[in-house]
This record gives sequence, structure tokens and C-alpha cells, in this order.
Amino acid sequence: MLYVLDQAGKVWKVNPDGEDDKTLFTTLQPGLDNMTFDDDGSLYMTNNDEGWVAEILKSGQARILSPGGIIMPQGLAVMEGSNNQDILYEADLFQLRQFNGTSGQQQNNYKGYLIPVVPEKGLASLILPMNVTADGDDLIITSFFSPGLQVWNPNEGVIENYAAPQIDAPVDATRVQGEIYVNDVGLGGSSG
Repeated sequence: MLYVLDQAGKVWKVNPDGEDDKTLFTTLQPGLDNMTFDDDGSLYMTNNDEGWVAEILKSGQARILSPGGIIMPQGLAVMEGSNNQDILYEADLFQLRQFNGTSGQQQNNYKGYLIPVVPEKGLASLILPMNVTADGDDLIITSFFSPGLQVWNPNEGVIENYAAPQIDAPVDATRVQGEIYVNDVGLGGSSG
């Protein structure tokens, strides 16, 4: 039997002779990226979005061996929240994480995508957040990995989207007097 995983968190059993359809073995958190079997047939898996390592039991349940957490912290931004409580956003490569600035508790996370969906109508998906800057009620998200720059609102999602050829490999950005200035290593410096 062949086991196949996907980034959506699904693990499939596939008969390699091609005669049977694939069978869903289990569904875990999105972000699955690697798996291996030991000599006894135990299945182990990692999750690059959340950072955990687990043994996948015969029942399909994950037995966590190493809990996840922040994967690759790269940027921080603080926004004013309700009741005078700051909200801290952390760019964590595969996730944009939102924390209560007073308690430190994670309140939300927003998944980023290597190849974001940019529809003609509707909300675009978030790029892989590698840096984040506060911009009034919005955040400016940059990623040289995706590559792109997005202005993102916690309630509305992506409200501005910039990609090649305007942007090549942005590492940071800020807005000054209505103009977004980008530090772009692919274009050789800063641009406005």
C-alpha cells in the first residue's frame, strides 16, 4: 500500500497497481509535509505549518511526539485593539499569527500560501508572511518566498496585492505619506 499526504491535511492509501481508488486514511491539520515508516511499520509525520512531529496510529489519530509552535519568526507588528489591548501580529512563514498583546495568548492564525489565489472577484489568499508592518488599521505583508506584497486587513483580508513584475523579492515595506516603500533584494534596494 502506498501512502500519500497533501498540504490540506489529508492522508490517503493508494493501491500501487492502480486497480482500486484511493482511500482516505485520516485527516489532520493542514500543513503536512513529510512522512516515513520505521522497520516495524509505524508511520511518522511532520507538519510544517504548525511544527509538530507525530506518530500516526493505526486508527489514523496523531500521537504528538514534539508539539508545534512558532516555526520561523521573522516580523512583528502591533495594532491597537479593543478595550485598549494591543494586538501583536507575527509573520511566521506559513502563518500570520495573532496574539493578545497583554496575555500573550495566540488568538488566531491565518494560513499563507506559496502560490496565493488571486481571483478576479473576491478575496485573494494570503502570501507566505515573512515580514509584517503596521499600516493604520491594516498590515503590510511581504514575502520574497511567494514573492509579493499585500496590504491585509484583519476583517476584510487582502485589500491590495502586488506581485511580479512590480515586486521581485521584498523583505520589508512601509507606507509613508500614502506611498508604499519596499526593500526588495531582487530589485537591488528600495523602491516606492
